[in-house]
Amino acid sequence: MCGSSKKTALDDDDGPVITNLASVMGTMNINGKFKSCCQKKPARNQSPSEDSSFHKRISRRAQKYKTRAVAAQDAMKAKRGHKKPVPFSTESVNLDAEVAAPVPDPNDESIRADSIVSSEVESETAAANTEDQNHAALREECELLRAQALECIRADSIVELEVESETAAVNTEDQNHAALREECEPLRAQALESIHADSIVSSGVESETAAVNAEDENHAALRKECELLRAQAVTLKNAILSRRPKQVGITETAVTKEYEFICEAVEGWVATRLGEALEDNTLYENRDTLSPDAAKLLLSFISNDGKKAFVHAGTDEYNIIAAIMTFLHQEVFNKALCGAVDYRIIELINAVGKSMRNMQPQRGEYNHIYPPPPRFPGHAHRSAGEVTCRTWYTEALAALANEAEFPTLQDRRVDDLAIHLSQVLHMFLPQRTSKKELYISLRNSIIRPSVSLGHKMCLSIDKLALEWASPEELALDTRSGWDNGLPNLILANAAADGQVLKSMPEAELDFLLNVSPALVVRAAREEVFVEPRVLRKPKLLVTTAATRKRKVLHDVLKRRPWESPTLLYWLSDFIEKQSK
Repeated sequence: MCGSSKKTALDDDDGPVITNLASVMGTMNINGKFKSCCQKKPARNQSPSEDSSFHKRISRRAQKYKTRAVAAQDAMKAKRGHKKPVPFSTESVNLDAEVAAPVPDPNDESIRADSIVSSEVESETAAANTEDQNHAALREECELLRAQALECIRADSIVELEVESETAAVNTEDQNHAALREECEPLRAQALESIHADSIVSSGVESETAAVNAEDENHAALRKECELLRAQAVTLKNAILSRRPKQVGITETAVTKEYEFICEAVEGWVATRLGEALEDNTLYENRDTLSPDAAKLLLSFISNDGKKAFVHAGTDEYNIIAAIMTFLHQEVFNKALCGAVDYRIIELINAVGKSMRNMQPQRGEYNHIYPPPPRFPGHAHRSAGEVTCRTWYTEALAALANEAEFPTLQDRRVDDLAIHLSQVLHMFLPQRTSKKELYISLRNSIIRPSVSLGHKMCLSIDKLALEWASPEELALDTRSGWDNGLPNLILANAAADGQVLKSMPEAELDFLLNVSPALVVRAAREEVFVEPRVLRKPKLLVTTAATRKRKVLHDVLKRRPWESPTLLYWLSDFIEKQSK
């Protein structure tokens, strides 16, 4: 490109420089360092077309440097004129035309060219080193990214497995949900039916509640009305009771005296009226006209102990007394108002009294609201309201006794009892006394006083009753407790003509029969009845010394035409034979 004047042959001294430059460029071409240094690693995700254009640019730049180097060598050789320019091989660098331009100062041009090439080579080398470092860093980064990618792939596989298992579980759960849905359908239908039924029941309950509330209101009104009526009833009762004379009960002393009078009247009547008849042969002589019914009735009033005592002489009178007392106990003292009122009315009163005792709360001062009275010695019955029921019972009987026709009924009852008893005892007095006379005697001396006492006992709030001696009191082994005196018994000695024993005899006692029962009272204290207390002791017939008994029996057998120890023994045997 420079003028021919400037083209001189290369000096021999410049040969080594050119040779060195050529060798350097050749070495760069051979080793590929220049190319590799000039090449840049394509960016990540760079397409193949972009990569090829990059290599083309690098190739053109290398070819440019080669051309410049050859042109510079040729210029230096031409200037010196002693050598022809030696072209480079196909591997040499072809410099551009502007590089091969003549340089005014060959030495300066060669030096400058060498320095330029060296600086470019150094810069390219530095760039290549920097690129290598970048490449190494990128490789490390790629390795790290590759490891992270592998970990991500592994994690993705694990996640995929978990997702598959979760998917399978979800599918199973969906199947279960579907099965549960199928099961829930009938349950939902049942629930709807139950809700419907509940709504019906709720409406019924609401209606019932409204009815109950209305009923409660009615009850409250009725309760108020009952309270008002109860207050009015109490007022009327107080007014009636204030106008009626207060009933005065019989005292223990009075009832004891009257009962002792009756016992003495019976014993005196038997001794006076039947004493001789029991000793003579009148009953035996009139046996053909004897009434079997009257005899059987008399024997029915005699206890088993009395019948066993038929073999003992002197016991007929006591058996007749015991028979009369048994008759009075059954027909007078053991019946309400002595049997003067129809038994159906008495049964009704007893039923009402029993219902009152069983009512809750119990009637009386000490009911379920108040505590029971304190216990004190002698309490037997602890049921609250017992005295109240007894008071009501006696008030009911008193109301019946205050009726206008009651005295007539009572007189009729006295007459019936007197007639009945006279028919039984007339067998012993067929010729001595008429039935009418016997009837009047029994009516006035025994029946009427007994009915009067029985009437008072029925109207007493204290429980008064007749009680026969129990078998335990009559047992022989109980006599060990009699050493310090007689028990609550009246003992009549048959071997001593019925004399009452004042103290225990030395001889052994044998019990024969009950003559008269005891009078016992259960006094009312507050709302209970105390333990029973004896007002009049029972009377028993006893005997002493078996030898004495046999001697009396032997003396009696000598005087009597029949072979029987007592008249009642013969009568019992006679009736038994008549019945066969």
